[in-house]
Amino acid sequence: MKEKILLIRSKIKNLKFITGPSRVGLELEKGLRKKYDVETIQISKYHELFWLVPYLIIKSKAKIVICIGTDYGYFIPFLSSKKAIVIFHDLFPFTLQTQLYKNFLGKYLIKIFLFIMWKLASLNFLLVSDSSQTAKELKIFFGKESEVINLGVDINRFKPLKFKKLKEPIKLGFFSHFIYRKGVDIAINIYEKLKNKINCELILVGGKFTRTTIKVVDIEKLIKNDKNVKILGRIPDKDVPKLYNSFDFFLFPSRSEGFGLPILEAAACGIPVFTLESAHIPEEVKKASIVCKDEDEIVEKIIELSKNKKLYDKIRFEKMKYARKFTWDKCVNEYDKLIQKSLKEINNN
Repeated sequence: MKEKILLIRSKIKNLKFITGPSRVGLELEKGLRKKYDVETIQISKYHELFWLVPYLIIKSKAKIVICIGTDYGYFIPFLSSKKAIVIFHDLFPFTLQTQLYKNFLGKYLIKIFLFIMWKLASLNFLLVSDSSQTAKELKIFFGKESEVINLGVDINRFKPLKFKKLKEPIKLGFFSHFIYRKGVDIAINIYEKLKNKINCELILVGGKFTRTTIKVVDIEKLIKNDKNVKILGRIPDKDVPKLYNSFDFFLFPSRSEGFGLPILEAAACGIPVFTLESAHIPEEVKKASIVCKDEDEIVEKIIELSKNKKLYDKIRFEKMKYARKFTWDKCVNEYDKLIQKSLKEINNN
């Protein structure tokens, strides 16, 4: 008989569009079901954390609880019958107030509220960080050690789909929310500097962010009706590998990331990815990209690689090989070890 575990994740309203922690939740659920009887609590509204979720946790017969969102674990330290594994994806509310939020509510009130919630969550049995960067920050802000378990890439989906030819116009891609933290403004600046030097076009994919406390970027104002800039908005999850493969270069000038999964996904497709040296991105993920000191160096590097297909192929195959080391199977296996550790602790007590 399979051991029952409880997994708490956000409810995905549209399975066509899956990003960030939602992807982690789905991949862990799928992988762990092979060995465990996985019961899930799917949260659709934040207020459910304060009444429905505690009730369902207490009601569940599972001894082990995996919290995909850090907030989800605040209640469990008060339950002696449960052991929780809580995931910290990032510590943005404490490290990036000026980059992330645009008003008093975001910069101060949300920070105070989340500090209380995450402090309680940090009292759980086992803490997991997506990256070495988050693990260091967790130690600084909450004084807690954590296991580092990197996220993965589905290498059966994210792979080169055809032989890559470089031809004009060179296609520059950006795929993320159009918010300040993600650096869509930087991507547009790079294109503006590049368009007078080579024949190129910019493809912006991702869409606007509706949360009122988050800093957004007015891309229409920046692109000024440039016909060589295409805005595609959101695309179905099934089309993401095809999207990456349509780019010649993937611009990922994000200012900060808890992990940076798109870097690995694009690199696994054999597409050169550009990041900035100053970006707050985990080093283990940055290695899959071409790291440049500023926008001008990215422009110079794109021009160089556009003219030198041999060098272009050499770099993209090196980065692809590295990115494909990150798999969801490895990720799930590491969580399996923590579940076994938790069960052992419960049985010994």
